Amino acid sequence: MNNENFKKSVNNNFDDLFKKIDDYLKESEDNQKNILNPPWVLEPLEPIFERFQKSKEIDKKYNFSNFKITEINKFAYTALKNVLYDKLTSKMYNPLFIYGKNESDKNHLIHASYNKLLENKRKEENIELVNTENFYLEYIKNKKDKSLSTFKKIFINTNTIIFDNFEFIDSKDEIQEFLFSLFNHIKINNNQVIIFSQIEPKSINMIPQLTDFINSGLFAAI
Repeated sequence: MNNENFKKSVNNNFDDLFKKIDDYLKESEDNQKNILNPPWVLEPLEPIFERFQKSKEIDKKYNFSNFKITEINKFAYTALKNVLYDKLTSKMYNPLFIYGKNESDKNHLIHASYNKLLENKRKEENIELVNTENFYLEYIKNKKDKSLSTFKKIFINTNTIIFDNFEFIDSKDEIQEFLFSLFNHIKINNNQVIIFSQIEPKSINMIPQLTDFINSGLFAAI
C-alpha cells in the first residue's frame, strides 16, 4: 500500500475515533469525568498489504542453481530464467504460464524466482507473490467493503507479480474480469506477469478476454 493510501486509512480510522469521543462526551457530564476509561477499544490497523506480506513464506535455500533439471521441466526452467534475467525476453514471454502437478518443482521455481527478484530489486520496485485463493478472498472482502479501487491500487503498479494456484479461478467470472483488467494494466506498463497452475490454461474455464491474454504469452510444463 502506498503512503497516500495508508495515510487515508489512518485518517479514516482516527476520524471514526474522534466522532466516538465527541458523541460520548455529549451524552452526559459523567462521561466527561470518565474520559480516561472510555467504553471502546480502537481496533489496530491492518492494511491489506500487510496481510499479503504476512502470507509470504519464502525459503531462501531455493535458487536456480540448485534446481534439478529434467527433460520435462527444462523448458519451463529456461523460460523462467530468461524472463527474470533478460528484459527483452520478458516482453516476449508475458504472461509466462507454468503448469503441472509436480508440486516440488513448482514450489522450488516459485521460491527461486522470488529470491532472484529480491536479490536484484531496486528500492522503487514492487514485487508481489500472490496465492490465488487468498487473492480471491481479499477481493470478496473488499467488494463487500466497497474498497475494490484501493485493493487494485496495491497491485496495479507492480513490476513483477507472481500468481500461484491459478486453477482456483476456474469458472469464477467476476474475479476473472478483475484479473484481466489488472494483468492488462501491468503488461501495458511493461511489467511482468508470471502464473503457476496445477493444470494447463485450456483446462481452466475462463472468460474470453482472460483466455486471450493468457494465450498471448508463453506456456511451459513442469
